[in-house]
Amino acid sequence: MRRLEGKIAIVAGGQRNIGAATAIRLAAEGASVVVGAQTEEGWRGTAERIRAAGGEATGAVFEATEDESVAGLIARAVEAYGGLDGMLVNMADLSLHPKDTDAVDVPLAVFDRAVAVNLRGHLLCTRHAIPKMLKRGGGAIVYTGSSAGFMGRG
Repeated sequence: MRRLEGKIAIVAGGQRNIGAATAIRLAAEGASVVVGAQTEEGWRGTAERIRAAGGEATGAVFEATEDESVAGLIARAVEAYGGLDGMLVNMADLSLHPKDTDAVDVPLAVFDRAVAVNLRGHLLCTRHAIPKMLKRGGGAIVYTGSSAGFMGRG
């Protein structure tokens, strides 16, 4: 169908799972895609899959908690493709969390990292993406979340 022909999209957190699948689908619909990941290997894998299927993709390494790094991710779309029309913010960091815990026992470093990525990182993406989208007449930002926010784990 190629409903996104001529559109430019970023997938922040496009290394695997939902992020990679979304990046691949966006490209299949005709969008030029920038895959953001914490490592070059992370974004390259998804971008190579897109290009192998005939799509247009590049990527950028970024750290979700760092303002300049997120600004660089957004700038990559502008440099590579001329602007930005849409963004999937697909980021969470639960890697430091060794096990389910509670407010009394959670290590503050774990809590602080989760807040930095899951809240600050989303704000930084939004802050830098909106001005670029407005230059092209508007756009869309989609945020993903985990079902873990609605249920406990045992």
